[in-house]
Amino acid sequence: KGSNVSVFDAAIASLKQAAPGALFSCVYTEDCITLINGLRRADYTPSSLIMAACPGAPELVEALGRNMENVMGVTPWDKSLLATDGLTQLSPAEYDAMLFGRVGTHAIYQGA
Repeated sequence: KGSNVSVFDAAIASLKQAAPGALFSCVYTEDCITLINGLRRADYTPSSLIMAACPGAPELVEALGRNMENVMGVTPWDKSLLATDGLTQLSPAEYDAMLFGRVGTHAIYQGA
């Protein structure tokens, strides 16, 4: 566990040189922080930065502050939604409570 800054920095340098139209990222929260900080250090802003779950994590905003502006990802989990899943028959609040009871963390994105 733990982000390897030098690995990210090397990858970001290659990406900056290649200048892809979009950068897709599917990493955990700690790696999201390392990636976004690395992009800032390299003064590299891809045209599109498409991320998985981490933009919904409160830790990201705490760690990055204003560097999180304009970062988007999948829909953050909203346990107040008035819906019931057709398969599990759970509401978002029930699923969140069940997940927290099992793993000690709340759901952070709708893909859960």
